[in-house]
Amino acid sequence: MRGRAFTGMALVAALAATMLVAPAGADEEEVIRVDVWGHPFEPYAQIPEEITAGSPGTWSQLQGNIPSRCQAIGTLYDTGGGGVTVDALAYELSDRNYANPTTSFAANPETRNTKSAAVSTFPNGPSTTAECATPTSGVAAATWGRYLSQNFSIEGSSSDSTNKATDGLVTTETTNKVFGLKVGPLSIDTVFSWLKVEYKPSAEPVVSYKVELAGITDGQKQTGLGGTGIALAGQGLAGGDVAKQFNSQVKGGQGAFKTLGKYGLRVLEPRIGYSRSQRYVFEISALDGILGFAARENQIGQGFGFRLGVSRSAGRYEVAGKTAPHDKYDYMDDPTFGFY
Repeated sequence: MRGRAFTGMALVAALAATMLVAPAGADEEEVIRVDVWGHPFEPYAQIPEEITAGSPGTWSQLQGNIPSRCQAIGTLYDTGGGGVTVDALAYELSDRNYANPTTSFAANPETRNTKSAAVSTFPNGPSTTAECATPTSGVAAATWGRYLSQNFSIEGSSSDSTNKATDGLVTTETTNKVFGLKVGPLSIDTVFSWLKVEYKPSAEPVVSYKVELAGITDGQKQTGLGGTGIALAGQGLAGGDVAKQFNSQVKGGQGAFKTLGKYGLRVLEPRIGYSRSQRYVFEISALDGILGFAARENQIGQGFGFRLGVSRSAGRYEVAGKTAPHDKYDYMDDPTFGFY
């Protein structure tokens, strides 16, 4: 189980005030609190509790009554907690003068952040954008360039996330890609994940997803179904049925699974749950693996986990205090550190 711990109620209050101020005059009978995240590459370590960071990162949030409050972030490196926690702390400790130079932050209604923002490093280099064109729609995008090392390399990656509210429907969508992955002698041309979640008032969400691994090569020959790798997908599923439907495809067998296993990589079932903040939480990742550090063999920190193609959504949409059905969902921590 993933946990989040904070020390000092003052810090919690400061961060909550910075990030999650409800719109004035919001009607409490209708509750909308919906977030979407994307991380093409996400390292993780349990020290002792897991903190999810990622590179690059996108996030969009809608909160309140329609017309809601929109926030969106595109960043080259997400430090965890919905993409804003460390940055918000630095902002407060610097007398509200700090701004992450690699992050685009948009808000509507405007706060210290405008309705649109963009950061470009150099021509055709890593970039980030964020836009809240209206209080009911948020868009974020980020790209990252090459990372090379002896046993783990990526040629490029991208993340795109959207959050949109219309009458009686909030839709989140995130697409996350990694290009030119190499883990030892294993190479994968493209790692892809896509997650779409539709939230309706006091109803179980509807989920669509796709996970693809294309061009898997084990150093000797191309492997996979027809040379295309692995493809898993679901469309218009009740949220509580996603894992079962996903696992039925995995059990059907695709030859490339064995190749991935040789290099310590796995395709895990979606993580689905219901948080103490009364939000559904959905997470899919295209790949999960461990990087071992020889210098720390048999010591703490020897294994460093990573996920590729991570797509998340968490949401609550209720009317007149009627709680949406969640009996099929186990408990799962809320990715936003439980500010809601």
